[in-house]
Amino acid sequence: MGKAQTLSQLNRPVAYNSSTNVTTIRSGASDTTAITVDASQNVLVTAPSSLGYGTGAGGAVTQLTSKTTAVTLNKPTGQITTNNSNIASAGTATFQVNNTLVAATDLVIVTILNTSISSPSNYRTDVVSVFAGGFFVRLTNTSAGNLSEAAVVNFAVIKGVNA
Repeated sequence: MGKAQTLSQLNRPVAYNSSTNVTTIRSGASDTTAITVDASQNVLVTAPSSLGYGTGAGGAVTQLTSKTTAVTLNKPTGQITTNNSNIASAGTATFQVNNTLVAATDLVIVTILNTSISSPSNYRTDVVSVFAGGFFVRLTNTSAGNLSEAAVVNFAVIKGVNA
């Protein structure tokens, strides 16, 4: 990994307005404002691209025994390939994700990778609870039949605080 660089070393103009206490970061060939930090330290991303984790921040793990088997992935984002064990019609399977980066105040988002299963509308996924060191994911079979597929669940952790 290379040495960290400041924004000015990366040729990214940074402007601070002392009368409003607003900092802006500009980017791109058109030199448009990409990020604004206001006096209350609220961050506004205005670039028409994306906001999220970069390459290398994520990871992947595969569930070994069943859809209720716990997994461990200490990354802020990633993919969990579930075991292909059966979930009965209208049934659920809940599993624990151990992750040392997760705090009890964090928000965890989960989705099913559309291409990992035959009919994504047959599943619903949600986070049941978050705790210091992990979270619980619930997969629900919303179809009229049994499902035995290895679904891929994407997740991302958004840091939160209570103070």
